[in-house]
Amino acid sequence: METNQQNQDEIEIDLLELLRVLWSKIGYVILAALALGLLMVLVSKVFMKPQYESTTKMYVLSKQDSSSTVGKFSFNQRL
Repeated sequence: METNQQNQDEIEIDLLELLRVLWSKIGYVILAALALGLLMVLVSKVFMKPQYESTTKMYVLSKQDSSSTVGKFSFNQRL
């Protein structure tokens, strides 16, 4: 009797049918993803302050060599 009750409580899900339903509504899925993405960009731009900021400057010093031009790079970084 207990085994019969367990069998009646089980629900079978057809994954192929579920994928077909999702595919038929693909426009709504894409629209919802784009809308939520845009909402998250707006929330992050309006309500969140940037916590970290850094800048980097790069100076290129050229020196003429007998065969070709050799470039030396000097980096200045401020955090």
